[in-house]
This record gives sequence, C-alpha cells and structure tokens, in this order.
Amino acid sequence: MSKISVKRIDNQNNDLTVVNAARVSFDKIKNKITNRDIRLIRYLAEHNHFTPFTHVRFGAMTVMSSQQDFQNMAEFMGCPERSADMIFRKEDDSKYYIEHSLYGWLKNKIPIKNYYRIVRAISEKCPHSCLTLMHKSELSLIQGIEPEELVETDSKTVLIEAPIFILRQLMKSTVGCTYNEVSRRYVDSQPSFYLIDRFKARPDDSIKQGAGKYLPTEKQEKYIRLHLKNTKESLSIYNRFLKDVAPEEARVNLTQNMMSKVWLTASKRAFDRILLLRSSPDAQTQIRELASALKIALQE
Repeated sequence: MSKISVKRIDNQNNDLTVVNAARVSFDKIKNKITNRDIRLIRYLAEHNHFTPFTHVRFGAMTVMSSQQDFQNMAEFMGCPERSADMIFRKEDDSKYYIEHSLYGWLKNKIPIKNYYRIVRAISEKCPHSCLTLMHKSELSLIQGIEPEELVETDSKTVLIEAPIFILRQLMKSTVGCTYNEVSRRYVDSQPSFYLIDRFKARPDDSIKQGAGKYLPTEKQEKYIRLHLKNTKESLSIYNRFLKDVAPEEARVNLTQNMMSKVWLTASKRAFDRILLLRSSPDAQTQIRELASALKIALQE
C-alpha cells in the first residue's frame, strides 16, 4: 500500500528548474544542465509548452506615479492570460512590488519603467530561457543595461505523491499554482496504488457530496476485497496491453487509486488557501492527509 507524501524541492529558480519541471513527465530529475537540456528548453519555447517556465518566479520593485502608469497596468492585468501568475501590490508611497513567473516576465512586456532592467537581471539567472522566449530585438535592448535588483519571492515548490483521485481534487486549486505531473504517455514502469483500508457509507440523501460513518465490519471486509481485486485486475490488464499497445492508450485500464507524482509551485498565499480548504473537517479524508503532509513540508 502506497502512502500520500509531500517533500520540498530545492527550486534553484534558474534554467535547471525549467528542465526538471519538464522532465517530471518522465519521472526524472537532473543535477546539472547539459546541451541536451538547452535543446529541451528551446523545444518547450518553440512549441508553447509554457508550464515548466512558470515554476520559476521573480519579484522586483517599481515606481508608479502617474495616472497613465496605473491605466497601463490596469489594462495589462485585465488580461488573465498575461497576469494569471502575477502579484502586484503597493509597498510604500509610489513604490510597488511585482512578482511574475519566468514565462510571464519574458513573454509579456509589463508596462513599468524599469521592465528591461528587471529582465536584464533575470537573463543572468536564466540565460537559455531568455534566448528562446524573447524576441531578438528585445534581447538587443537589454545588452549593456544595468540590471535591477531582484526581490526574493515567498514561492515554494513541492513534490507530491498521491492517488489520481486526490490529485484531481487538489488541482481545482489553480489560482497562483503551477503543476507538472508524471505522464504515462512516456512512463510505463510498474505503477503503485493507494488502497483504502476503511470505507465510509454513502451520505444522507440530502447531502450531495462527502461521506457518512464508517461501514460495519462485515461490509468493510466485502468492499476491501472488491477494491483489492479490482486494483490487481486493472494492473494485470494494463501489463497485457503494454505488450502491443502504446502506453498512452494502455493507461486507460488503470484505476483512479493509481499513485502519481506532481511538482507544485505556488506562492505562500496560494498554499495558505489550499491548506485552509483541504484541512477543513468536511474535506475528504485522503485530501486532509495530503494537506497535513503539505503543511509539514512547507515548514521544513
């Protein structure tokens, strides 16, 4: 029986983070960037696979003093596609803090006066991503510019191992979160499974979700046997399919209690929201188990 687990990832906030976020799909991780990884970054950018670039977050300060400054920013933030990963808040007088993902900084020209100085600083940390995500004319603009001082963000990255049915529930939390998951399009190693050892009864008719009390012993034994039988049969069928069928289609036979791994990067505010919702007494038992492990990992 596999257990739900969460552990902190050393997010170095550079090109290697982009590479490792992409290689999560293959359940692999690198400790040093290679020429092959540089080609991978180029491929991701050229094919608009943007999520690996959003695991890298940068913050910086800017000054906004005119009405036009605020109007330009309002128009920018009015487009969710450009501002989804962005944090914008007033710090002092006309000073504002801006935080965005690597992808957001490089693909969207944020309407602030020191934008290119900030990008210049980012280019020193993520040179290969800058070369692929930015237009050549913009790259020439930042050459020789004095870099802006970057501000450390409160974003963190964790590796979560949990069953599919719980991960899908977790992924309803999307604001301020970035996910990359192991994909069985590419991985065909033997999966592991989460087995429920005590089942709850259906809720009262008036309740649309959730569960009632634990089933009595005789019913527990019945449904635990069925649960284990179904899991074993699905794995057996999956392995038979793999002899001739592509992994991306063979995986349809696997049950929702199959374990999977996810990289999750989020701001403190986003993690706080997840913990609040998923630690609630009326949340599902397994998602509360995940929330408990997540809280411990974030404190490490």
